[in-house]
Amino acid sequence: FSSVLHIIILSSLPFFFTTSVFMSYPQAHTIFQRHKRANAFFWEEFFQGNLERECHEEKCNKEEVREVFEDNQKTDNFWTIYYDGDQCDSNPCQHGGTCKDMIGGYACKCPDMYIGLNCEKGN
Repeated sequence: FSSVLHIIILSSLPFFFTTSVFMSYPQAHTIFQRHKRANAFFWEEFFQGNLERECHEEKCNKEEVREVFEDNQKTDNFWTIYYDGDQCDSNPCQHGGTCKDMIGGYACKCPDMYIGLNCEKGN
């Protein structure tokens, strides 16, 4: 039985060696397509970050956002909304309270005469 198996394997070897594992450029180009990134120059790392390139063409991290804004406060303002949406969109703070968006939540700064999570209680 093993000699028959050896003969089958050896007779099929020419088939495997004549089949190419590579494709021609036109064939490969129809399967593998890459779109150019914005400002995709080899020296892009020397310039200030680009928000379109870093966060809209692909998912970005906070370090890349920091490269774009080069300012901690602007970075934090963008990142809290980019990361999990703007929790202040629904205007949760009542009675003229000011909403500050945070990752995973929000905080209300209430006028002097109101207290509570959403400034809902009179003082």
